[in-house]
Amino acid sequence: MHYATHSFEDQKNEIGLSVTRTILTQLEKNLIPFEQGKEMARYVLDGIDKTANADELLAFLGKLTKRWDLFATIYELFKLRLREQAQIEASLRQTQEALAKEM
Repeated sequence: MHYATHSFEDQKNEIGLSVTRTILTQLEKNLIPFEQGKEMARYVLDGIDKTANADELLAFLGKLTKRWDLFATIYELFKLRLREQAQIEASLRQTQEALAKEM
């Protein structure tokens, strides 16, 4: 997943696919009951659509992970990507400011 180069909608779609794949894998391996899979899917569909930005999506993933810890990896990866993206943006700003001062 390369969140830093995608729009928020792309990020949200990728997260939705990852969560869906996780649910399907759990169902296929009989690690969760069918009813629990349906509950998870409903929760995800209801919650993910309400997110309007990356911070809200991260908060939603945090709640999802607290409810079902099998989504912890998705949550941690997204949190890491957002942190990396913020660091890159800060570095770019500093470089731009330094270049502007030299001119």
